[in-house]
Amino acid sequence: MIISINKQLTKILSKEQPMGLSTGIPELDESIHGYQKGKLITVAAVSGTGKTSFMCDGIITAANTVPVGVFSIEMGTRSIVDRMVYNIAGLNYHRCKKSRTKSEEQLVEDAKSKLASLRDIYFAEDIGCMYPKYILDKNKPVDSIELAVAEMVSDGVGIIFLDYIQQVRWGFKSESETLRLKEITGGLHELALQYDIPIVIMCQLTKEAANRATKKDQDPTPTISDIRDGGYIVNDSDVILLLYRPNMIKLTKEKIDLLGDVTEDSQIIIGKGRNGPNGAINVEFLNYCMSFRKRERKDDELF
Repeated sequence: MIISINKQLTKILSKEQPMGLSTGIPELDESIHGYQKGKLITVAAVSGTGKTSFMCDGIITAANTVPVGVFSIEMGTRSIVDRMVYNIAGLNYHRCKKSRTKSEEQLVEDAKSKLASLRDIYFAEDIGCMYPKYILDKNKPVDSIELAVAEMVSDGVGIIFLDYIQQVRWGFKSESETLRLKEITGGLHELALQYDIPIVIMCQLTKEAANRATKKDQDPTPTISDIRDGGYIVNDSDVILLLYRPNMIKLTKEKIDLLGDVTEDSQIIIGKGRNGPNGAINVEFLNYCMSFRKRERKDDELF
């Protein structure tokens, strides 16, 4: 369709950008207008920062509104569901897996009921071949990500999460990791446009990004240049979010108390946003239930 903007300029400019699906973080929603239809969103972090936790947050939030599709290549369906239960319950995952009080047991059961009451969550599972196939139903194998996405969308899925991009094997064998990722991210971007849904992919940062955090004379803050084999990932992504926990290395060295209810001041850095400003959003990482949440203002803070 061809339009004349001279005749429709007022109408076009008067349209506000619609809000996409909520990320679960109000300030982030304001900055990127939520997870927008037709967009490829990359969430990147060094290993152990909480990419899967961020994905679980996103699944739970989105499933309040639309059915959700999940490609969890690194972690099995049961582990993801287990994490989401404790996320919803707000309980210490590590402590409560060992033993639970009666009140905690009730909170877990309530969380299971809450999770079951959400919109459908479809998991595409790796059945273990060299170039993984994905299945929505154990009795009905799906040959490719494209077919799995098509089937999810036909069942009403309104957003897809994938964890994580460097572990995907899709389409062809290439000697170049960069070229392989080009095909994958390009394909995912096309699927987001074709089906008019947001696709959110988790992504690994380089080891150099993690190493900087251990050196006093270097800025440890991650940037989009830290994305592993990331040239085409950066180009194909409409939005790039970088997860950053400044005290993660220190807490790890001190052997973080997994049985204690540890909360860390953290950041979600907008490294690329085509329709909004870049910058850092302060959040909290609830280490005990593995969840990123809106940062609560401390008593000694004026603003």
